[in-house]
Amino acid sequence: MSLMEQARTRQMTAAYQGVDTNDLLNHIAWTDVIKPRLINLKDQWGQALVRAVMTPGQPSSLTREQIAGRIEGISYIIGLFEDILRRGEKAALELKEFGINVS
Repeated sequence: MSLMEQARTRQMTAAYQGVDTNDLLNHIAWTDVIKPRLINLKDQWGQALVRAVMTPGQPSSLTREQIAGRIEGISYIIGLFEDILRRGEKAALELKEFGINVS
């Protein structure tokens, strides 16, 4: 397979991954249910982290580092989904210029 064919295959894969992810996220209401819940959890963990920092010595089941890790994990997951969607949209638009529709 030539380099051009490999690039086109990667582009098509990214486009289809974006379309599939978009379908999945729209089907399970990413914008109205999942993302808001993730953001709410992130905010709650952020408040817990502030409390842990501001009131040292209070008993807690999690360390400050563990709480911060949860916040980072939620941010990572949101970013991961949005990156897949962004790359898929870009690849789909590029393929559309060649007459290939992936939706």
